[in-house]
Amino acid sequence: MYSDYIVYADESGDTNLDKLDPEFPIFVLAFCPVKKSDYIEHIVPAMQRLKFEFFGHDDVVFHEREIRKQIAPFSFMRESKEAREDFFTKINDFVATSPMRVFASVIHKAALKQKYANPWSPYHLAFSFAWSGFSRRCATTNSATGLST
Repeated sequence: MYSDYIVYADESGDTNLDKLDPEFPIFVLAFCPVKKSDYIEHIVPAMQRLKFEFFGHDDVVFHEREIRKQIAPFSFMRESKEAREDFFTKINDFVATSPMRVFASVIHKAALKQKYANPWSPYHLAFSFAWSGFSRRCATTNSATGLST
């Protein structure tokens, strides 16, 4: 039998401590546990509506870098402040109303290097922090997902 839940994981940035990117000096790792029925019935349709509204199709992949730098296919946000604000308002509404939680860890790589002579890998450190938050939430909700049922 399969679980009623799935946990999505994603990362942003790189784990290289030797060459820090001044434009993105952090590493982020996030877990997002979701009830499969909520994903099918609420999250996917809401995201598709958002994509159709702004792009006319749902083949767009939301990459943080492209959104932040407003490059294709998100270059429409350069056209006007109103278009940009409308997009971000609707993305924020989507996240706020979606039946999901996010457990994330952000590692500032320069600070990590400065504090420790031989620091852990940013990936392993971020995983440890994010997983700890997820595990604590599971323990306090008596749930295998950290979500209230």
